[in-house]
Amino acid sequence: MTKKQLGIIVLLIALGLITRLSWHPANITALAAISIFAGFYFSRKIAWLIPISIMLISDLFLGGYELPVMISVYVSFVLATQIGAWFKGKRPGLTWLGAVILPGLIFFIITNFAIWAFTPWYVRTGAGLIQCLVAALPFWRNMAIGDAVWLGVIFSSYYAVVSVPQVILRSRLWYTKRVIS
Repeated sequence: MTKKQLGIIVLLIALGLITRLSWHPANITALAAISIFAGFYFSRKIAWLIPISIMLISDLFLGGYELPVMISVYVSFVLATQIGAWFKGKRPGLTWLGAVILPGLIFFIITNFAIWAFTPWYVRTGAGLIQCLVAALPFWRNMAIGDAVWLGVIFSSYYAVVSVPQVILRSRLWYTKRVIS
């Protein structure tokens, strides 16, 4: 692992902790976007460790909840890293729209099924599952908003940091060649 990669990991974990531990509207954090970026940028061996680290550290401060629900949350973010890995080399457009929608949808389905199945909050019938899913719709909306914003911030920040120095260097080389010629 390079120093650059280690620096990016530290920044991503710090951002994840800040957005998770500070006040925020329900489900609007950078965690899914960080998971997608980690899957996109890092190898699969490393990518899943980033959201898991953020979750473990922040859960020390926030407290735990029912273990099956907790596992479903962690699994959802690991799956988001796989979505990021899948988007490597894909062109922008509808595939990136999928990057905004899919993690939240997967999180919504997995975690709400776990809440319905493993907590006493809903009766374990089809009607109880529907009630659970309907009650969770505002959280899914918030997650989609947060994912869209944070994906934009994280990816555009990364590309600005990577691309701008190269553009400046190229323009200086072009200018130097024109002046010398």
